[in-house]
Amino acid sequence: QSGELVSLRDLNNNVIDSLAYERDWCERGKSIEKIWFERGNEKSNWQPSASARGATPGAFNSVSPREYDLEVRALRFSPLRPKYGASVEIRAQIGNRGRRGLENFSTFFYYDPTGAQNWVPLGEVSGNSELASEDSVLVSFEWPQPPSGKNAILVETKEARDLVRENNRATAMLPIGYPAKSVVINEIYYDARGNEVEWFELFNRSSNAVDLSAWLWQDAEASAPAFFPDTTLMLAPGKYAVVSPRGNLPLLESGALHIQIPKWLTLNNDEERIRLFDFNGGRQDSIRFNSNWGGGAGYSLERINPNLAAQDSANWSSCVERLGATPGRQNSIFTAVLPSAASITAAPSPFSPDNDGVDDFTVVQMNLPVATAVVHLKIYDLRGRLIRHLLNSRAAGSHTEVVWDGRDEQGWPVGTGLYIIYLQALRVEQGLLLSAKTTVVLSRGMN
Repeated sequence: QSGELVSLRDLNNNVIDSLAYERDWCERGKSIEKIWFERGNEKSNWQPSASARGATPGAFNSVSPREYDLEVRALRFSPLRPKYGASVEIRAQIGNRGRRGLENFSTFFYYDPTGAQNWVPLGEVSGNSELASEDSVLVSFEWPQPPSGKNAILVETKEARDLVRENNRATAMLPIGYPAKSVVINEIYYDARGNEVEWFELFNRSSNAVDLSAWLWQDAEASAPAFFPDTTLMLAPGKYAVVSPRGNLPLLESGALHIQIPKWLTLNNDEERIRLFDFNGGRQDSIRFNSNWGGGAGYSLERINPNLAAQDSANWSSCVERLGATPGRQNSIFTAVLPSAASITAAPSPFSPDNDGVDDFTVVQMNLPVATAVVHLKIYDLRGRLIRHLLNSRAAGSHTEVVWDGRDEQGWPVGTGLYIIYLQALRVEQGLLLSAKTTVVLSRGMN
């Protein structure tokens, strides 16, 4: 174990062969094997056994070359971390470990976008000139615009006379960046309540799942970015992910993807910038906002529509939910397309609030041509008397629904008849006052 001299002598005591080895040649539980039997006994020609049993007594040395033996020695990519839309050159170093030269071998290229080892063929390179023993050659394959995500790459070389197939394959991971705006910043909770942590929400607006592992974000003041964990973080199309430090998020939607970052970059309550990058450094989204846009004091800043510009202050406003935020679910002020004018409807009409389980309530639907407004919703009888204040100075989005149970302000049932529902909406920043009205019929004793 500390080094030894081993000699082989004939009957006349002549040295046939000898080996002086040192401890650093060895590994515990393994024999040392000669690689090329026709060469000398220098250290470079000996190696610990590669056999699963640790030795090959009475058999061919596990580290010695066979007559024919190709191997894939290395697998590289150019560029190393390609952004979306770039073509990639896959370079495989094919070596000849055998004693004899080989020619006309084929090299096959595959990829797996799912991680399930369902290999999809990319192409084949063949027709090589002779590869001499102990030599190697670089085989290249051009892959035009591979799909986004972390793609597993497999390279395999084949030749009919090859005697060792275990070293004919090599795999590596090739991360391909995503198109810009695949994932966008959708909600920011920058002024948290005392028992909560700040966070921001991401939305996958693409039609494909996105791997958020090893993504990074940076704020205005940080000299270095904060990294997402390098674990499986798949965000399905149309779904939300909430990014935060460790701590309390009481409103987080059950089942939402929650990404906790140990090294958090504290958000400013005013004049802040957030930039989001994928794992290859491709910029996904960026927003520079201030407190005038909305949010603050326990309310999040919400994006009205994730498909509209991030840097347009008109596309952001305060959350209008009473709880203050919507982490992991659709924003309270989300609007697909703003209506051209204010409108209001009530259905069913007539309705009969007699507790028989049929049409006991009417649902009032309001649609506004603005993302947010302060709303008043009142019910009058035909003589103009105020019956009920359904909403009083309530923050609301472009689409809001309210239920009327047929009772007045004191909680008493009102009589059968026609009632007027009147809507007023104020958009303070624009000095805009909107109004609309409709009628509803209340009928009792219909059963």
